[in-house]
Amino acid sequence: VNVVTTPTVTLTSATATPTVGSPVSFLVTPSSAATANPIQSVALDFGDGQTQQLGGITGPVGLTHTYSTHGGYTVTATATDINGQRGVSSLAVVVAPVALPTVSLSATPNPILVTGNGFTTFTVTATAGSAPIRSVVVRLANGTTIYSGTSGGSFTYQFGTFPGGATYTVTASVTDALGNVGTTSIVVVLNGS
Repeated sequence: VNVVTTPTVTLTSATATPTVGSPVSFLVTPSSAATANPIQSVALDFGDGQTQQLGGITGPVGLTHTYSTHGGYTVTATATDINGQRGVSSLAVVVAPVALPTVSLSATPNPILVTGNGFTTFTVTATAGSAPIRSVVVRLANGTTIYSGTSGGSFTYQFGTFPGGATYTVTASVTDALGNVGTTSIVVVLNGS
């Protein structure tokens, strides 16, 4: 009498903190018991409606999958041997939302005095989210760019002739390598005295 063991499959992930839009790595290992029948196919269900067929693999196979929505998913690997016997392994994966970049902006002095020749110093601080920062831009409301760089910093800008009490909205934006954008605005008061 030959005793044939049910096929088994092991499923692991090497990605500690998966995020939306970033590949999650998996390792699928079919059974290697001497009393097991050959594996005919291994199928993966990533829990988000996507599946992948690996065929009759005989050793560990690494692969990646990218999730488009944050949340909890159950990833299931099913190994089927040549006699139709099945072995199943599941793994819970929690996919975090993408952390967006942030930016802050301040002006000193504000209000800006005519006696100071209309100068003020802006400080822009950019913080990366899930991806590196690609650009930081500061603009006046009319679209004029007064700062452009790949990180934050301080810079001086001179407002021209102005009536007392006039205001300008100044907007800072940060863009990361994934195209995500963070913005903030401040109002600068031009004091005529």
